[in-house]
Amino acid sequence: MLNREGLDILIHPETGDDVRDHMEHSLWLGEKLKLNIEFLKAG
Repeated sequence: MLNREGLDILIHPETGDDVRDHMEHSLWLGEKLKLNIEFLKAG
């Protein structure tokens, strides 16, 4: 966490529900960025 050297990192589980994993079950190290998840919704 302290050695991310300024990178913004998304951490999420893999439950099989990609949209929820990225949007609801995730946490950020650094700044929370806006995600484009349209390709996840299509899958």
